[in-house]
Amino acid sequence: MKKTLLTLFLCSALISHYGMSQTIIDTFSGSGAPDSSKWTYAKPYADSNVYQSGGYLNLLNRGTLFSKNEFGSYIEISGSMKFTGSSKDNIRLFLRTDKYMTPSNASSQLTHGIQIGFAPGYGAGISEFYGFPAGSDKPSDPDGWEPLAGTTGSGYFSMNVEETFKVTDDGYTINLFLRNMNTPVATATSNLRYGGFFAIQNREGGLGGSWESNGSNVAINSLTIVPEPSALSLLAVGLGGMAMLRRRRS
Repeated sequence: MKKTLLTLFLCSALISHYGMSQTIIDTFSGSGAPDSSKWTYAKPYADSNVYQSGGYLNLLNRGTLFSKNEFGSYIEISGSMKFTGSSKDNIRLFLRTDKYMTPSNASSQLTHGIQIGFAPGYGAGISEFYGFPAGSDKPSDPDGWEPLAGTTGSGYFSMNVEETFKVTDDGYTINLFLRNMNTPVATATSNLRYGGFFAIQNREGGLGGSWESNGSNVAINSLTIVPEPSALSLLAVGLGGMAMLRRRRS
């Protein structure tokens, strides 16, 4: 009896810690800096910014948002966003990252982890990023990154049009969903992992050395980040069954 109760208590504590304390749900309804209990951020250039306004979180000229806490191997990310600045902008979602960014004289780019990128009028892609420039973890590859998968279609994002997205990652298989949340537009596999942070950043502007994308701005309407729901649900069902069985026997 005591052993069963102890098992139930420990499993419940795990669900509480990993299924609740690390869940992020944000509709960015405030103003000014993002919620410090959920996020940290970086503004690498004088014209970079990360701020809430009008129900959106804006990333301006390489503004970068990080999850405050790290996640485990299983994660699901969903949300909606739109490009409102330069048509030369792009957005990069980073999974499994340690938040390492190149110096400001090298574009302040996130370079460790799994990158999912898309831009106005183009398709989307999933890539491994393991250091830039050369001489890092895979010195045989001078680019410091490796494309894994791309979408068959293009033009998922247009200027000033809000689109939904979802990313699932079980620690090996990464799925990207755009518009249709039931069928992925790209799937890739990778064991690469530097850390457990999630990050999102857009392209640098003029003071970051890219005048063609000056005024880059991504407006994020919402972000939800949770541990893989199916694993937690199965554990919860199992615990409930154990508890009911124990009551019937006692």
